[in-house]
Amino acid sequence: MNQEQYYNQNQYMTTMAPSSMSLSGDEKVVWYGKRCWESLLGKMVIGIVLMVLWVVFSALALFNAGIVLMLFLFFFLPGLWSIISAILLHIGSEYVITNHRVYMRYGVIRRVVAEAKFDKVTDTRFEQNIWGRLLTYGAVMVNTAGTAWHEIFYSGVKNPEYLNNILRDNLKYREKHDKKQTRIERMRDKFYTGEITEAQFNEAEKKILSEGNI
Repeated sequence: MNQEQYYNQNQYMTTMAPSSMSLSGDEKVVWYGKRCWESLLGKMVIGIVLMVLWVVFSALALFNAGIVLMLFLFFFLPGLWSIISAILLHIGSEYVITNHRVYMRYGVIRRVVAEAKFDKVTDTRFEQNIWGRLLTYGAVMVNTAGTAWHEIFYSGVKNPEYLNNILRDNLKYREKHDKKQTRIERMRDKFYTGEITEAQFNEAEKKILSEGNI
């Protein structure tokens, strides 16, 4: 069973295409997401509360021009920015997992982009705080070889445990695939050195590739 069939059977494959990256060869998107609105709810609520307080305090001050202006600077503008920043965080995030690599992008004006092929990924984990558990969102971190920190960081994603499972399944698949390729290369070396015939090599290769099919 090839990798695309594996993901289709496990309901991972998606038709959503990322806007900020190019796919090459047989690369296909397995999972696509953005920072979810649930993770930005706090910023939205704070923004709305501050803007409402501006109206309330302005009314209590009988809409005195000087006081209204001061309240506008201390309540309305911070509230408006809180809402705008939440929207920008959603729009400016893009998280992608393909059958070859993991990818993330942050930012609308100033962009931060990071990616890593699965042969460089060493481990993954997810985290949820209290609000994240209640609203089913969290963060997924991807460790890569040669770095002491999480190079790929999916912040505020829905169902982080499910996403972490996708990553772990891909790691397992890649590990099995690489082991099979190593064994095939060894058999190919034996064929080149005359230890086995071409028919024996083809039979061995077919047997190795069929092992562990789901």
